[in-house]
Amino acid sequence: QFYLNYRPQALLESLDPARPRIEQEFSFTIVSHDPDGSAELLTVAWPEGFAPLVETLGNQSYSATALIEVEASFGLTVMLQDSSGALVEQTVALVVYGWPDGVAQALEWRGGSRTGEQGQFAATVANEGADRLAGTAILELDGRVLRTWEVTLEPEENLTLLAEWTTQPGRHAVTLFLELEQEELELANNQLALNLTIATAEQGLPLLALGAVALGVVVVVVTGFFYWKRPPSQGSYDMEQLTISGDDAPLPPPAGGGAEEPVEAIVVEDDAWRRQD
Repeated sequence: QFYLNYRPQALLESLDPARPRIEQEFSFTIVSHDPDGSAELLTVAWPEGFAPLVETLGNQSYSATALIEVEASFGLTVMLQDSSGALVEQTVALVVYGWPDGVAQALEWRGGSRTGEQGQFAATVANEGADRLAGTAILELDGRVLRTWEVTLEPEENLTLLAEWTTQPGRHAVTLFLELEQEELELANNQLALNLTIATAEQGLPLLALGAVALGVVVVVVTGFFYWKRPPSQGSYDMEQLTISGDDAPLPPPAGGGAEEPVEAIVVEDDAWRRQD
């Protein structure tokens, strides 16, 4: 008669929390299982450098509580014996993970500063920890939720999220929050704030008026400059000629009131003057 004997197994029945982390207590239970009968747990051995805080070994189960101070992946060596006396050695694997660390990394406004303009808020979130994270990124504008996103990030991964907004006048407070579903390494870096000022349409008018006044002043100055450079017309007087004092007085006109005889001057090679009658 042919008889098939199934090998007994050691099964990890429970683990709390499901992803134990560095310096976090966790508890677990290992049970024996044999499809064609019963099996007994004989021994459970921890690898070198690891040990439980508390442990209990029964005929068909093993329970322990542990705290590990480093990221680690290790196995417990379990020895079982089934009802027929067969011995089986099996390894039950355990993993201790690092902590995730969600970070609100950057927040900026990509748009104009006047009322009625369309733009975007760019919010960057990152995982600077050692384990994946899942959570919600929340963008608030003046205390009200503008947009939310569900995010999942692996270690050292970041993500930039965009939210549309049409500008409204006044000062605005913008805040980015990152809320995780699990515990994390640090909470102080999960929030980022941005202050934004949007000008009204009326605030733009004084600038235009000031520009117009400045342009008018430039026009007046340029016009006065060219007027000053223009040669004096007939019948006009140089202001310096109107100043009479002492020896600077002009000579009296010739007797008889006749017009002064015209004089022609030419330039010669030695820069001298000569009179031509």
